[in-house]
Amino acid sequence: MIRPRTLSAAAVTGALLITGCGGGGDDDDDAPRAWIAATYESTGIPDRYRDARDTPVAVAHEIIGERRAEDRVDSGGMVFLRYDDDVVVVAPRGAGGSDIEIDGYDEARSHYSSHVGHVWPASPSRGGGDFRGGGPGSGK
Repeated sequence: MIRPRTLSAAAVTGALLITGCGGGGDDDDDAPRAWIAATYESTGIPDRYRDARDTPVAVAHEIIGERRAEDRVDSGGMVFLRYDDDVVVVAPRGAGGSDIEIDGYDEARSHYSSHVGHVWPASPSRGGGDFRGGGPGSGK
């Protein structure tokens, strides 16, 4: 037989897990995936969307209006929005409009290193850059 107190604790724990509360509440730091999915046309590829009309700057403005990014880089006609563990990349489409992709931080930083590698650290948890010192030696 399950005691009522044990059952209540289990119910609260389950509710916290379902809502994402209790673990630091960092959901607001991530990219607004659900909003992007509901707002823009899916390409059929997970986390890839398109806006047939608006420029990357306009689309980035809309996304930031939904959830403020930790940082923004405009480079090569693209806009990179950095969130806690995610990056939203908004790029121009050849036929007009914008392509939108949501990637993990490490993947996006590696793929777009020529645009953001000099600005964002190698790991989202690292505040410093990648510089490990110059000259020969170990520890690099």
